[in-house]
Amino acid sequence: MAPRGATRPSPSPAGDTPDLNAVFSSAATIVGVGQDQMGGDPEAVITSNDYGATWVEVLIANLPPTDANLNDGLFVTSTNVVAVGDAMGGVGEIILSVDRGASWTNPLSGLAGF
Repeated sequence: MAPRGATRPSPSPAGDTPDLNAVFSSAATIVGVGQDQMGGDPEAVITSNDYGATWVEVLIANLPPTDANLNDGLFVTSTNVVAVGDAMGGVGEIILSVDRGASWTNPLSGLAGF
């Protein structure tokens, strides 16, 4: 259940809302990760910097290319976030954000059996 006063994530430009697999937070910042099957790019990341009152879907341009669905994540520090996922065929994915989820890089990919 959403906290009182929280709103549902704003729809993406295509009019869809991503399917989330995990939500995690650090202070006022909340990140949700999951899958977005629109446009051939399955991962989705949404962020809130105001305790969930408003949400922003991270633009595909700010996500590394991957065919993984993101399944979980955590804040390592107050600004660094790690998310993990998997793709068909047992290939894993780890993505990293150093700016509270606004943009992401892919330091590791292709981990067989991950």
